[in-house]
Amino acid sequence: MAFAALAFVYAVQAWESAARDVRLVYQAPAGDLRTTLIDEEGQRVRTTVFSRGERAHQVRLPEGRYRVQLEVGGEVRTREVSVDDRPTIEVRW
Repeated sequence: MAFAALAFVYAVQAWESAARDVRLVYQAPAGDLRTTLIDEEGQRVRTTVFSRGERAHQVRLPEGRYRVQLEVGGEVRTREVSVDDRPTIEVRW
């Protein structure tokens, strides 16, 4: 049991050290924008709805490739992004 707990702690520390703070900025048509960030394993990482104002947020993610689903007015588009050493990633409709 103690070994499993120690392994978990090391895994969390490794994930935290590999993660980067990234600003995602979305360019999409007017209207409510729903964004869903999906990792390489197909797991949903985060869903955010932007009603008005700036369509951007800061997230902490490990390096790698992600899919972003953008939904406005029932229309859905999917984009691929890579988290690397860039502090800002722009996702266009």
